[in-house]
Amino acid sequence: MWELNLSQGLNLTDINGTFYSPDSQEDTPPLVGAGGVREWEIKADSEGAQQVTAVYKRPWENETGTEDRFILNVDVF
Repeated sequence: MWELNLSQGLNLTDINGTFYSPDSQEDTPPLVGAGGVREWEIKADSEGAQQVTAVYKRPWENETGTEDRFILNVDVF
């Protein structure tokens, strides 16, 4: 699961985001652990340099430094 961290000038509009499973149908829930895409909407509250960082890990595990991660730098005008 991706754990997001946002700089002070950014906020998530929906903390859970939206999950899209490649094989899911509206009347059946997605399989636990199955692949898919999660979409978040982030709102900028102030101008300037902002940053989104994310670490891919299980929520109950501590970071080891070997996790997948990304950093997104954004200039808000």
